[in-house]
Formats: sequence, structure tokens, C-alpha cells
Amino acid sequence: MKQVYVDIPKNESLGFLADFVPHGLTKRIPFKIHLDKGITALEKEILFNYPSHSDLGDCMNYMLRSRWTRMIYKGKEIPCRPCDKAYYTRVML
Repeated sequence: MKQVYVDIPKNESLGFLADFVPHGLTKRIPFKIHLDKGITALEKEILFNYPSHSDLGDCMNYMLRSRWTRMIYKGKEIPCRPCDKAYYTRVML
């Protein structure tokens, strides 16, 4: 997929955390999302309503891990969803 760049304004309402949240010219990697059955309302909120996901820097070609949501939603209950696959399969767009 083609990388794109967007200019994100600094969110001053976050107070001292504003400097740690990505802003300015930021790389975006577009991808398609396939939701699991039984996804919770909280998981949808995190996925679609969190303003700026940023990966941990250890991303691979098939997965991104969002770093700030782990702190902001700390203490919220997200059920464990076991995976019975031996490996991930890439979905071609």
C-alpha cells in the first residue's frame, strides 16, 4: 500500500501529554480493517474514535500496535480473544 502524509495539529487539550502525541507532518499507512465477531463497544471506540493511533515502532507488514491507547484505556476490561491460527494470513486488497 502507498504511504501518505498528513499534517496533524497539536492537541493542546491533552496538556503535558500533547508533546508526546504525534502531530505535525505524520506518516499514515492506509489499511483495511476486518472486525472479529463479538467485538465490544469499547474496542470499536478505541479503534474508530481514538484520534491518533501510533505504532510502537516494532510494527511488521501485517500488524500495528497502538501505544497510547494502552495508557489511556488502562483499567478498562477488554476480554481475551484466543486465536486458533498457527500464523496470520495476509489479505490482499
